[in-house]
Amino acid sequence: MPWGRKTIRSLRFQIAMAFIGFTVIIILMIVGSSFFFVSSSERESAVARALQSSEQVGMEAKVLINEVTKILQWGQSNDAYQFLKAEGDKHVEALSLIEDMSMYRESSLIDKAVKNVYLIGNDKVAYDERRGVYEINRYEKSRVIYELVNVSPDLLIYVKGTEIRPSDEDFILYGTAILQPATKKVIGYAAIEFEKNVFDDYVSKQILGDSGTFAIVDENGQFISGGNTLLTKLSNSGQLKFVENENKAIIVDAEGNEVLLVYETIPHTNWYLANCVYVSELTKNTTIIMRAIYLSAILVSVVCIFIFIYISARLTKPIVRLKEKMLMVEAGNLDAQITELSHNEFRTLETQYNHMLAELKTLIKNHIDDQKNLQKAEFKALQSQIAPHFLYNTLDTIIWLVAVNKNEEAIEMIENLSIFFKTGLSRGMDWISVNKEIEHVKSYLNIQQSRYHDILTYSLVIDSALCQYDMLKMTLQPIVENAIHHGIKNKENGGSIAINGFIEDAEYMVFDIIDTGVGMEEEIVEKLNQAMKENILAFEDNENGFGLYNVNRRIRLYYGDPKCGLEVSSQLGKWTNVRIRLKMIQGKERDV
Repeated sequence: MPWGRKTIRSLRFQIAMAFIGFTVIIILMIVGSSFFFVSSSERESAVARALQSSEQVGMEAKVLINEVTKILQWGQSNDAYQFLKAEGDKHVEALSLIEDMSMYRESSLIDKAVKNVYLIGNDKVAYDERRGVYEINRYEKSRVIYELVNVSPDLLIYVKGTEIRPSDEDFILYGTAILQPATKKVIGYAAIEFEKNVFDDYVSKQILGDSGTFAIVDENGQFISGGNTLLTKLSNSGQLKFVENENKAIIVDAEGNEVLLVYETIPHTNWYLANCVYVSELTKNTTIIMRAIYLSAILVSVVCIFIFIYISARLTKPIVRLKEKMLMVEAGNLDAQITELSHNEFRTLETQYNHMLAELKTLIKNHIDDQKNLQKAEFKALQSQIAPHFLYNTLDTIIWLVAVNKNEEAIEMIENLSIFFKTGLSRGMDWISVNKEIEHVKSYLNIQQSRYHDILTYSLVIDSALCQYDMLKMTLQPIVENAIHHGIKNKENGGSIAINGFIEDAEYMVFDIIDTGVGMEEEIVEKLNQAMKENILAFEDNENGFGLYNVNRRIRLYYGDPKCGLEVSSQLGKWTNVRIRLKMIQGKERDV
């Protein structure tokens, strides 16, 4: 089902989106922090592993140098001292050196890497294992070795063979000065010549990442042992820089890629043990871990989305159900009760809805009944105006007046009858002005007075301020009719009717209809007032029209104000007063 504006605005959708948004934010924060901590931890771990490997290789190089130092102790022996001290032919002293050298070689772990051992005195007479005793000027290599050791004693030196002779191989030289015990004066030098690859086995044992091999380079970036492509690139680009006497692990940029460079100084040399490897090779576990984290985050997100959709559906189910029921009510189905109530806070809302629906049905039923009763009351009111007896008696009176030549009185009575019916009909309108209502009741009284002139008198006292207001038609006449037929006619010598109209509390118009008829007992008055207060509907089905109950009911229905209606007071045998209280309404203020 495609999403529309209605779906997006639904409470269920908004709750689900709020939950999902919150979850996404939390997961992104977790993934971000995980990436940061994993990346940092993995990088630190990689650097630590690199330093550890560098330290291990460095320790092995130091062991090698210690072994070199051990062999050079041969130059401190008494036989070596005697050789350097001797003058002239030194072949005899050299014989002792051979035995000493064999002993020192046997005690060394690097005997096989030693190509030759030299003992050279200041008199330029030398001894080595290959040539025996000779003057160094006879051999260029020996002369160069003497000069190098003389300049840089106790340092490993990488010597290029081509600088001696084009056919010579490169080698590594390590020499030390021999001092006279008494004067500490240098009397000669002991030197060892190593194969150029003497360190290769040591530096190749440890590898960083997939291809990061160790190498030994000098301060100028010249490779002494081993090889590393990245180191070569850094050296060629001028990025290969070392700080002496400090073990270092630094990150450098090589053509846009991060490269880890680890190095440490090698004692008794101007060399560095170094290794260079791409950081991505060392932190490849980070990618694996982060993929696992991403996958877990996706799975958690999917599960959370389904959970939130389910929760939002459960949370909004009562609201959706209530909405559907209300739409059914809007369509006219007043039996759309909620039968399955929720077990949470919505239960109160659903109960109130059911209660409201029941009250609505009751109100509608009452309204229908009221309308029926109102129509019945209206019909009764019209019936009272055209009651056969009233019309017959009125016409009979007119005929009598004509017969006795009282034409003017007959014409006046016809006019009153015309006004009475015209005002009563009022073109179907329910509301008329106070003036017209007074005119209507006055025409009725004139007609009745013509018939009962010997027993009926009346008076009208109406506040002129009431003339600007409207009122419900046929309100006064039924009460006056009731007063004549039930009060005046039943009293010997008749009586009078007074109609007084005035304003009360600047909000209501009040009409008192007072007759001096037979009156009523107090108990009957109380029942009447109680019935009208409770708005009890009761029709008096007799030839005199409808009574007090129906007038009161009609006023309550039209005005909708509990203070409006009828109130009866009476004294038996003397008088009865029916007070009518109506809301002051001007024509422009009411809905016609």
